[in-house]
Amino acid sequence: MSVESRRVKECIEHIRALLSSPDFADGCATSSELCELLSDGEILCSVLAELSQGQDLAEVAYTSYYMRNSQLLARRNIRNFLRQCWTAFGTSEKELFEVDDLVEMNDPDRVVWVLHGLLQRRSKAAQSRDSGILANVVQEICDHERQLTEKLLKVLLFRKELLGILSEWDEELVAVVFRYTDQLYLLHKQLHSKLTALASKGCEHFCQNISSVFAGMLPRIEIYFQYFSHLPTANARLKAELERFPEKNDQLEMLEKLICDPNTFNYVYDAPIRQLPNYQQLFIRLEKTAKKEAPETLPSVSKALSDLKSLLTRADVYQSEAQQTDDTIVVLSEVTGLKAELRQPSEIGLLQADASFRVRYRASGSQGERKEIRELCNCILTTKYLFVASRATKKDPLCHWMSVPMDQVQGVKRKDATTLEIALEAGARLKLEKHKSPRDADPADWIELLNKAKADCFPTGWDKNGHEFKLTTFSSGTECQGCGGIMNGTVLQGYLCNNCGCRVDRACFEAQAKKNCQPRRISQPSNFCSEDFFHRTANRDRAAELLKYKENGAFLIRPKGSSDEGRVLSLNVSGDVVHIEILRKDGQYGLGLNQKRWFPTMEGLINYYRSTNMSRHFSNLNCTLTRGVPPTAD
Repeated sequence: MSVESRRVKECIEHIRALLSSPDFADGCATSSELCELLSDGEILCSVLAELSQGQDLAEVAYTSYYMRNSQLLARRNIRNFLRQCWTAFGTSEKELFEVDDLVEMNDPDRVVWVLHGLLQRRSKAAQSRDSGILANVVQEICDHERQLTEKLLKVLLFRKELLGILSEWDEELVAVVFRYTDQLYLLHKQLHSKLTALASKGCEHFCQNISSVFAGMLPRIEIYFQYFSHLPTANARLKAELERFPEKNDQLEMLEKLICDPNTFNYVYDAPIRQLPNYQQLFIRLEKTAKKEAPETLPSVSKALSDLKSLLTRADVYQSEAQQTDDTIVVLSEVTGLKAELRQPSEIGLLQADASFRVRYRASGSQGERKEIRELCNCILTTKYLFVASRATKKDPLCHWMSVPMDQVQGVKRKDATTLEIALEAGARLKLEKHKSPRDADPADWIELLNKAKADCFPTGWDKNGHEFKLTTFSSGTECQGCGGIMNGTVLQGYLCNNCGCRVDRACFEAQAKKNCQPRRISQPSNFCSEDFFHRTANRDRAAELLKYKENGAFLIRPKGSSDEGRVLSLNVSGDVVHIEILRKDGQYGLGLNQKRWFPTMEGLINYYRSTNMSRHFSNLNCTLTRGVPPTAD
């Protein structure tokens, strides 16, 4: 066996022991094969984190490795690791490898040689440590919480000074930037107090009770979901303000010297988002150590770790959606002529792709065949819509040309290497041809994205067993009727059945869709008074809010604008809220401008459409009126 092969084999054995993964790197025999595996961000991050935590150094607590999106942050992970090696292992830059030696595979032999040496040192250090590892891990957890609490306190000091008499900052800006700082500080102050109290009674007591303490704090820790959702807004506002008013940046720099020198404001301000993921690594180490030193406490530690992983997974979603929401708003803001409701992520979903294509559209109708070609178009795909915006020249603003909801997409296929074709309703065809520009897109990628968007909007079983599920944005805190948990995310978290009102998140949809729909039609007396459902102060938006999550056919009556006489019928039709004017002519009532049927009373009009499908007079409305929403709901 060559020296290189032996080194690779020993390196793999060390990493297997480090990660407790006996199958790691099966089949790897060369430096290149091992480095190709390590270049995966998540695996590399785990190796680096475990390796550095083998050292009993204060530096460890200040080093952040990025488990989430780590493939994108691989370079940053490696740089963090290399910097720590200078102090943790006493190595110089010449004794280490370069970032591109691993990321770009410039010198895989050197990477393995360096890791082999570091892993051997780590193994020897681990063997020489005494049996007090559990105490060290518990102390690290308490120290980690203390450091985060101290950073949040410094952020509060910044806020106090920026609200001072001589400050250039206005109260509204400070309120946006520091919106959740108070709650985060109080949360971590209490958590640190509880963790310290547990640790003071011994490591085993800490492990035995950590799950109950953590479970008790979970409702408060969920403030992070709101924090992550708000953070892009706060950062964007802060950045814009500092660019517009440089004097505010000067004041910030002056306060940095007084409050957190040599660190910066951003260092302490971003502490929650940087340090929260590190808890998972600390609790993984706690679980491994408890398994060896205090096995009777393992159930409690494992439960705490499980709760933490669930929390971080949900936090991931909120953080990712917050950024996607911001990206969606920015991209659509560049398109002129787009309706306001089609700019709302809660209605159209989040940005999935944005690229340039040459677009051909063909449709046949009563007026003959229609053909259009646009040479340069931006195609913007969100969860529920495909937007096509064109410009006459490259310097012209984007102008909205076409919006295609996913329910109109009948199929997607590849025509050739550069073109994809989208089949729409009524035989229409939309062709997207690859455009030679810096924003080139691969048609194969777009086919996959379009099919995924279609599957998300209309998953298998959406219209089975009497159901009519629709992908919906629910209000914060809505519970899933499948698992009973809070729906995860902020945009299009799950599905709402328009027939029975069932609310279910994406994970529970398949099981819930197999159950029979139980339509919730609540009978109401035919001799009701129209005033029973008249909302005197409701406008169009308020009516939509009240009816959005009601069953198909739910309705209310509201004023028409500021008029005391005019009335509008607002109703839920398959999850969409429709508004139709109630006309009055010669003492009789009719519905809609083209209405030919009149009723002596408004009650008679409502009763008629309770037994007669509205499609009889309105071709696009397939429902009957079911339940009036009383004004007490307003």
